[in-house]
Amino acid sequence: MQVVANIERRYLGIFDALVVKTDVLEEGTVATYEDATNRITIDIGHLEEDSPEEILNSVAHECYHAYQHVLVDLYLDSSEEYRSLQVFNTAREYLDEYSDYADGGSTEQEFMEYYFQTVEITARAYADDAVGEYFTRIDAYLAASDNEETE
Repeated sequence: MQVVANIERRYLGIFDALVVKTDVLEEGTVATYEDATNRITIDIGHLEEDSPEEILNSVAHECYHAYQHVLVDLYLDSSEEYRSLQVFNTAREYLDEYSDYADGGSTEQEFMEYYFQTVEITARAYADDAVGEYFTRIDAYLAASDNEETE
């Protein structure tokens, strides 16, 4: 999974290295991203029990959270005169949500607040697209390999 994080880091243009680790996480949490350390932590149970697609999705999702934090940093590093530019609309929303992040809690209401945050919606969408792209490329590679073997 470190290789995937390295690929995503490069693709997204994230300059700091992302480090993938494993640990036992809270029940219901399969992966996390910690901005202060640039660390993605994957739940050991997730690695042991879930499909490669789900694990790949989790890594891509957390990589996108790293990207979101870079966008927030860029926004905060910009002078006040530039912060109202439309290009920063999403970064402002990310900043607001990360400043008061809903982590899912233990009730259905808390989960819904977590699930429908823009930072989570966009990370899920990115991860779904990334998994599709990985498998499209893998399928194309395998098809090309099959063609070479039959020639």
